[in-house]
Amino acid sequence: SMTISVGIIVVLGSLVYLIKSLIEGESMIHPLIAFGVGLIFFPVFLIGLNMLKKKREFTFTQDFIQKSFSNLFQEEEWKEPIPAYDGILLQTDIQVTRDKGSVLIYALDLLHKDQSKTIRLFKSMEYNAVFSKWKDYCSFFNLPPLERINREKQINREFKDFGKALIDLIKEEKITLFETLPPIPEKVEIRNESKGAVIFLPDNIEITLGKTAFTVKQETFWKNEIKFEYSDIKSILIDYCKSKDSWEWGIVVFERGSVHRGTFAVNLPYKMLEWLQYYLISETVKRLNLS
Repeated sequence: SMTISVGIIVVLGSLVYLIKSLIEGESMIHPLIAFGVGLIFFPVFLIGLNMLKKKREFTFTQDFIQKSFSNLFQEEEWKEPIPAYDGILLQTDIQVTRDKGSVLIYALDLLHKDQSKTIRLFKSMEYNAVFSKWKDYCSFFNLPPLERINREKQINREFKDFGKALIDLIKEEKITLFETLPPIPEKVEIRNESKGAVIFLPDNIEITLGKTAFTVKQETFWKNEIKFEYSDIKSILIDYCKSKDSWEWGIVVFERGSVHRGTFAVNLPYKMLEWLQYYLISETVKRLNLS
């Protein structure tokens, strides 16, 4: 409101000054300068007025979603039946902090094929809080829970399997993540050693697949190995990770009761990481089935 008030005063004041000078036959230099200043402030006035007039409202019921939006320049309103939505999508997002670090955010979206009608319902850094909301929203709207595991693939589950981990659903053959594993990418080598199969990746990254866990080490950055017990793994997904001043692909491993995030695939191409994601999931499920 202060922005609008200042804009109105400047614009009207300069206009009055210009008209007064024209009527009284005074020099037009200063009035024109004042009017120019007023014109500069005019866009500020419009922006402020637009912010004041901006209005966005959502109405949520178990039968439909209604949105109304208006500002100084446009109005929009639509109403969409709930069955038109695909489900409640759980996905992760990396949010950059002020100190150029990053935090893992969990988000719930009411997913629609028309992206303009997809609605962000909730987000939080606390997985348990998001998981509880996820279940509540699915129950309220009677829509299936959806989960995104990488930028190209999402999975659907039945509501009765709501609390089950991705790994468990694959193990029980209730969902199929892949028909066949992609071929081993170039610059990736797998060797069978006494400690287990060892995956050699670019950037001096080694992943050892043991009997009960897989470990990851990268000599350039890590002093210690990161270890993931197969029995604790809920899911493995690809996501962006913030490292120094650039975005890089990385792997996020979800464990039961917590999240262990390791940037152990630094600067690797997306397709290589996708293969790694599927391979690690396949090996995890295989070992769980044998146990």
